[in-house]
Amino acid sequence: MRIDGGLKLPDAVIAATALVNGCEVITNDAHFAHQKRVQARTYDL
Repeated sequence: MRIDGGLKLPDAVIAATALVNGCEVITNDAHFAHQKRVQARTYDL
């Protein structure tokens, strides 16, 4: 996740945890929107 997606370590840990557990990431961070392996929903606050 970190090397393939260009995420920083904390974001990669969150993405990997969501991927393993089959969860969706709900975030304000635009980096997750470009990830193909992780299902993410982004919100602008």
